Amino acid sequence: MRLGALVLGSFIAGCGGSASVSPAGQSLPATAVAARDASAVIKNAGGAVCPFTSSEHFNAQVDIPAGSWLLFTSVFRVPGQVSNLRFQMSKSYITFFANSQMYRIQAPGARISLHSQPNLHVHWASGKQHGIWWLMVPYGTMEKDYTDFMDQVAWQVPYPGLSGSDFQGSNEVTWNASFPSGKYAGTQVQWQWGAAVYTQLDNFPPDYNNLGTKAVDDPDYYSPPNSDPAGTPELDTQYLTAGGTNQGGQPDYTGGAQKNHVENVTTCG
Repeated sequence: MRLGALVLGSFIAGCGGSASVSPAGQSLPATAVAARDASAVIKNAGGAVCPFTSSEHFNAQVDIPAGSWLLFTSVFRVPGQVSNLRFQMSKSYITFFANSQMYRIQAPGARISLHSQPNLHVHWASGKQHGIWWLMVPYGTMEKDYTDFMDQVAWQVPYPGLSGSDFQGSNEVTWNASFPSGKYAGTQVQWQWGAAVYTQLDNFPPDYNNLGTKAVDDPDYYSPPNSDPAGTPELDTQYLTAGGTNQGGQPDYTGGAQKNHVENVTTCG
């Protein structure tokens, strides 16, 4: 992988911070019961500035057992992007209804920088109160309809597991987020996401960097060339199993994120 020594600074003049997160991704039922990890700081993810939502269907034919991991991955494209761009993904959380209750999973925030240099870098930092993804990549990585990584959260499925029958019909899973940008407000970004199921994740939690998350689709930025999609947890692909937004057929390490529907979002200032 072409990795540069990059200095990560506070480069966003944004309109809101990132949602708080535990390393494993916390779920909160609608009644706001105590978090499974009492050490995590969970804050209200409501009141987002320029909020957007994107919904997908889970595979209703596959049950997801307790103890397995749902890995939610967001990717993006900016069609025709040939100049620098910086924006955030903030107030990021996922909601769905199952087991007769509403689940709410806090996700890390993300800070994305597209630049003209050939260097590529993706890193998760725990921060003082919440986790955040940093992505710095060349804007040429989105040529040929490729996507770049944007956000990821892993959530361990609690007892009694998730029944595929809970996701029949119109019952969808929804990712909520805001996209502040400041200087680059008004830029249209194509957002897609998926959820893949893993029987286990080695050396996780507490550090997302242990997953080996892939930064971009473009195989030219990896040696040897790697055709796995952006967001693939390269160190844990052997644990992929059925379920989530994987609808069958060829396995996809991100739950078909790059193939799922596109949500057009606009960055705000």
